[in-house]
Amino acid sequence: MTCMLTLAQVVLELPSGGDITLGGQSVLGGGGAELVGDGYVAGTGYKRTVYTNLNGYQGGESTSVLFNKADLLGETFAIGDTITFRNGEVRTITSYDDTYNENTQVAVGWDTNVEGGDLNPRYPITLTTSNYVAETKLTARIKPDSMLVGSGQYMEVYAGGPTVLEQKHIHMAGANADTELFLGTDNNFVSAKEAGLSPARVNLKSENDITVTDTNLRMTRGSTWVNVYGDGQNRDCVTMLEI
Repeated sequence: MTCMLTLAQVVLELPSGGDITLGGQSVLGGGGAELVGDGYVAGTGYKRTVYTNLNGYQGGESTSVLFNKADLLGETFAIGDTITFRNGEVRTITSYDDTYNENTQVAVGWDTNVEGGDLNPRYPITLTTSNYVAETKLTARIKPDSMLVGSGQYMEVYAGGPTVLEQKHIHMAGANADTELFLGTDNNFVSAKEAGLSPARVNLKSENDITVTDTNLRMTRGSTWVNVYGDGQNRDCVTMLEI
């Protein structure tokens, strides 16, 4: 005799690391596999990234920086906040003055010199308030089997932030700042990671030509950009991009 149960909706709640098996085989892909939704928690403080110094350059080597106040988008910082440099080094701010040149420029200083120069740019720099805690986004977490869970090898899928534009985004990211997310194979991929023990980065690798089809390629950093046209002729732009 065969028994059948039909339900309009079935909701299963599993403990962390739980699994579903059918005929002795895992339905979720192995012990520890999970898809977990986390509730949203608002963050505190803020951070701002500045892409060039006052003169539009990224080099320099000293214990201070000077840049346009407008780059902070209306936010202010203080002694005790932190500054993170392109190479991943972090310093505590020991001097902060946003009144330079009739309140249009900001000077930030720290104690210990940071490596920097034309061949090892210091910028972009990121200023972060001392009370900064990132918001917890609505997240779905996808893990491999249990043998890799301890190393943080899993991916998170989450929605954008509170603004209308961000609400239209769905992100995929490594579970922490030092987990790099790869899309593709070992030899052909796009990868991305946040700033952690090493600087944030986005990599693009292909065994053959990287092709942009039927549209222009526009490279943007801050307020500077370059258009690369399909006919091979680079045209004038607002400001040439510094590499």
